[in-house]
Amino acid sequence: MLRNLVKENEFLYRLWFVLIRTRQVKGRRRLPQETDHLFFTGFPRSGNTYLANLIVYCFPSLEFTHHLHTVGSIKIALSNNLKTLVIIRNPRDSVGSYLAYHSDDLGSVPIERQVRHFLSDYYRYFRFLNDKKDLLHFISFKNMIADKKSTMEGIADILGLPDFELSDDLLKGYDRTMRKGELRKDVNAGSLPNEKKQAYKARVSKLIIADAYFSQCSDLFNSLEASTINAVQ
Repeated sequence: MLRNLVKENEFLYRLWFVLIRTRQVKGRRRLPQETDHLFFTGFPRSGNTYLANLIVYCFPSLEFTHHLHTVGSIKIALSNNLKTLVIIRNPRDSVGSYLAYHSDDLGSVPIERQVRHFLSDYYRYFRFLNDKKDLLHFISFKNMIADKKSTMEGIADILGLPDFELSDDLLKGYDRTMRKGELRKDVNAGSLPNEKKQAYKARVSKLIIADAYFSQCSDLFNSLEASTINAVQ
């Protein structure tokens, strides 16, 4: 499939990004560069916005690229010898949130073809992560939500910032900032949980689990979460 080829091939992704992507987002996105301090990414709806904003909040002087969500972008980052952080979230919640994000009606249920499409993307993405896991640093979505402080201290350690200290007041300030930002977003596109999105995800959960790709996706996720050598704990 041409779409997957472009997303996963370093040269084709660069070409597509320059010719098409930059026009779509009016220059707000860029490719990883050698001068960056790190590259941060993850499958869509895996806490990418939440953590990207947290990194900016805690490390305001860092230069980094994020929100590209493709294998091709990771290949570019690795070819530039960048420290590459990837947030990982289990397939049921990640794909459920992704379906909600693309839904025009959170009271509806997606068709099976949509579920298969997103699970297939998840599988291809995580298969690559698993193949390259020795070159990447993985951030657990679950750990990040449970303990932001430890996650950020782990990132500081990866970046070689031993004197980094994260106060409770700084974290509270970030939480206030995030909550204010959520008020400007549509219900289905929010970075924080809400009742309508949670109810939608509960309905689609059975469809996700029933799909043939789900067990393979879960196996890849579990393998990465158990790989603690380069994991941010």
